[in-house]
Amino acid sequence: MKDIIFENHDAYLLYNAALEKNPELPAHGSISVQYALYLYYKAYPEERPIGYRYKRHMLA
Repeated sequence: MKDIIFENHDAYLLYNAALEKNPELPAHGSISVQYALYLYYKAYPEERPIGYRYKRHMLA
């Protein structure tokens, strides 16, 4: 996990919480808060609010 750059501390905390439940999480490069939240909700589906949808932002 030392090669991962987190957007901020919130992204770090969310990713670590998801990692506790699923140690094989895919991650490399940088982790945004939005992606960390997606991984967290994937690990803990009961925490996901109704209507939550992960939207990927494509860079042109």
